[in-house]
Amino acid sequence: MTIVQKRLSVAALVAFVLCAVSFLPSVRNPSAPKAFQSALLNPAYVPDVDRIDICQGASTVTLEKTGGQWTATEEQMTFRADEKLVRNLLAAVSNVRRMYKISDNNGRPSPPSVVLSFSHNDMMYTKAYFFGENALTGRVMLAVSSQDALYETENDLSPFLHPTVRYWAKPELVQSVTAPQSFVWQESGKPPVVISGASPGFSQAAHDIMVLRHGAVVPAGSGRSVAAAELTIIGDGSREQIRFVPQDDGSFRCDYAATGDPLSERLSAAVEISGWTFERLQGIFSEFIFAKTQTYFRK
Repeated sequence: MTIVQKRLSVAALVAFVLCAVSFLPSVRNPSAPKAFQSALLNPAYVPDVDRIDICQGASTVTLEKTGGQWTATEEQMTFRADEKLVRNLLAAVSNVRRMYKISDNNGRPSPPSVVLSFSHNDMMYTKAYFFGENALTGRVMLAVSSQDALYETENDLSPFLHPTVRYWAKPELVQSVTAPQSFVWQESGKPPVVISGASPGFSQAAHDIMVLRHGAVVPAGSGRSVAAAELTIIGDGSREQIRFVPQDDGSFRCDYAATGDPLSERLSAAVEISGWTFERLQGIFSEFIFAKTQTYFRK
């Protein structure tokens, strides 16, 4: 074996030993925080939670459950909340996760970036103070309730820390009717167009309407008031009416009225849709009229 080969062998042996030693807990970092298993919210409390507050500075959104349905409120705007998004939040905070205690008394920074709380009938279940992400570990830093201790955990909660009604609002244009039986489209100065369950192509038209989404939640009654069109959705024991009011920027404000839906009485906001979405609605009903005409002439 040459001198060069011997030196290479020794270097490889030293590298191997250093690598092996680095995996020993006492050598790697004796002061590294140890992980323990915990949930931010007791899973047993999840069915009873009827209020969630998300605060960031002066901004706050409140999620409230009434009659099994969730609403989102920001200042004077209350709108139907995205039920799936709320369920995902509750699942995330009640999930047993790895927690790391990184400091004791008065070790947390101030102020927190976001405060997240869960309660039932004004009884606080848990309150978590979030202090952003640790750039070294990639975990989020937080404190629980009034404790001074600072913890870290997986950064899977950041997608939920948005204190705006726009983020938490149900995204679909049609809000209260879930199983439509007929649609009535009425443009200003034109005869109404009715698509019922007995109409050919109803399933496709219903699907195309129900998947449309709005772009933003806005105060009800803001801006212009004369509607360019109205859409009435009739379901089994429920009825929803949407008025489309054109705005100066080419968008449309959508004002809602509903019957057979107790939650609608608590809502105090409208939504905006783009000009493209409005034209898509026009197209759906125009296509239906064309298809109906073609069927008539083929008879």
